[in-house]
Amino acid sequence: MGLHADHVGKLIDALLADHGRIHISQEQPFPARRGVLHEDIHRRTGKCRADPVRDSPVVDRVGRCERDVDGDAGIERHGRPGIGQDGRRGLDDSGCHGRAGRIGSKGDDVSQAADPAQRGKAKAVLIAGPTASGKSALALALAERFGGVVINADSMQVYRDLQVITARPGPGDMAGVPHRLYGTVDGAVNFSVARWLQAALAEIAAAEAEGLLPILIGGTGLYFKALTQGISDIPPVPDEVRQTLRAEAEGLAAPALHARLAALDPVTAARLRPNDPQRTLRALEVFIATGRPLAHWQEDGRSAPALPVGQCVAAFLTVERSVLRQRIDDRFVAMMTTGALDEVAALASRRLDPALPVMRAHGVPGLIAHLGGEMSLADAIARGQKDTRAYAKRQETWFRHQMAGFVALAPDTALAALTTALQD
Repeated sequence: MGLHADHVGKLIDALLADHGRIHISQEQPFPARRGVLHEDIHRRTGKCRADPVRDSPVVDRVGRCERDVDGDAGIERHGRPGIGQDGRRGLDDSGCHGRAGRIGSKGDDVSQAADPAQRGKAKAVLIAGPTASGKSALALALAERFGGVVINADSMQVYRDLQVITARPGPGDMAGVPHRLYGTVDGAVNFSVARWLQAALAEIAAAEAEGLLPILIGGTGLYFKALTQGISDIPPVPDEVRQTLRAEAEGLAAPALHARLAALDPVTAARLRPNDPQRTLRALEVFIATGRPLAHWQEDGRSAPALPVGQCVAAFLTVERSVLRQRIDDRFVAMMTTGALDEVAALASRRLDPALPVMRAHGVPGLIAHLGGEMSLADAIARGQKDTRAYAKRQETWFRHQMAGFVALAPDTALAALTTALQD
């Protein structure tokens, strides 16, 4: 996607002048913690194909992102650069280019070889947290220490169409430790919670058979809830019902779709946001196919949990809100230098159903609107940043109220805490 370097330069200058904070509402932050991980933007060197966005002289100041190694976080850079299939360097979970860092408490030696004999009785490690909280680096450190396999629990990173915009680990990031369920699903597929659970359980079983520690990492609360608390036994929706509803919903605004659900199933509608067409459509499908509200099936009982949280070491990473917002904003700007717009343009060219999950990944709707001439690039970036910040806030709320048994940890103390828990 050809963008003029001078235009992008002016945009980046404007973003940096305000630290990427476009239209940020005033929110009350959590109390600050010492030693919370943070990043600043920086460009890694390397030979890639010519790119007018990436090679802009101004973008040179915002093209790379590496972790601070001077504080309590104790991060050491290692491994090979994360190179995507198209030659671009990937973005790790914290929003940084290139290699994932090793993470540990100050003075902690994380370079030791994996020793599965150190493991206690835990069947798996569950690492949840908001986007850009440093989950990937923590998972890699634990996998290297205890001989583990990293299993994706992020509903957007399952799609192969989007690597940059979802901060999915690249091949270089995954070279030293086995990773599973990343980029395995085509964007045309509506990959449900039930399908993820089935795939995740298969990977957990495979890891156990190989003597590896399953480490599930992601920010999708429904995935972790299905795994540890069971899943509602909802009858399958016939394809003809789904296709008919989606055809009727095409071109219909999300609030209008929500109003239709409210007329049929007010209890479920009250639980859903009016601007969430994916879940609204799902509730309509269930009601029309079964004649009963989705809330009925959800409350009528769940399957037995496949992996109760009591059998796991489970943690939720928390980052001071102002720090997390800054990371999110900086990461989105960095994504624009590593091919996010090209990636979204390729997705848009497929002309998929806009209600599909992949079409609603944070940043995608705004960038598609920009590509269609409906929005400036600056506004598209601002929208992506705002949507991601709002999502991160919802993630934290979800895990604090929905996921009993997950221990809240600051990133700079997480490795030591989880190591101790695993050795018990």
